[in-house]
Amino acid sequence: EVQLGELLKLRKKTTTTVQVLTHLKEKLQFVQADNQLLKVELAELEAELSTHRDALTKAKHDRDTLRSENLRLRGEAGLIGNNDLLRDFDRRKKDIASMQVTVESLKQRHKSLRESILDINARGLGATGHSDFA
Repeated sequence: EVQLGELLKLRKKTTTTVQVLTHLKEKLQFVQADNQLLKVELAELEAELSTHRDALTKAKHDRDTLRSENLRLRGEAGLIGNNDLLRDFDRRKKDIASMQVTVESLKQRHKSLRESILDINARGLGATGHSDFA
């Protein structure tokens, strides 16, 4: 009987061990299958990451190209975009136009005065015979 009791204990222990091992094998298969799915997902994410990195590199290159083009155009444009310079340019343009009108007016006055002087000299020469304004 003692041996029978021992035998029953060993069978029960063996049955429990077999159940645990079976459970562990099933769990291992499940974890391996899950691991495979995660590996596939990781590969897809890495491919997507690579695509995004390539797009980022291209976008940075395009940005740098546009930045240098912008600098070149700003250099060529000169006054465009600089409001202080534009206002100063407009003010100077108006000043120049005003001064040109003044110059023309002064030229006309000078011409008129010269004609008056010549007329006076001509009259004076006729009366005295000589002129101090030659």
